[in-house]
Amino acid sequence: GTLCPKGSFGNITGLKREDDCILCTPGYLCNQPGLLIPTEKCPPGFKCSSDTESSIVPCPEGFYCPEGTFNPQTCPVGTFSNRTKLQNISECL
Repeated sequence: GTLCPKGSFGNITGLKREDDCILCTPGYLCNQPGLLIPTEKCPPGFKCSSDTESSIVPCPEGFYCPEGTFNPQTCPVGTFSNRTKLQNISECL
């Protein structure tokens, strides 16, 4: 069988081609080859997309990213942060 590469997983055994692999679930990390399911949520302060194996990036300025973030949350109206990697709303000032 084929092992799915980083950034993807295969939830069936005996895969024949990498094309049969599924891109990692948004909000999760698939940072090792051969995963059957995504098991590690994106860490707080980061966002995890499903497009590449290097799909973890720091949460951008003006947003916060709790654990498992795919779409960063905007700091509320009247608050802001010029820092990256915010983990929760209380860090928006």
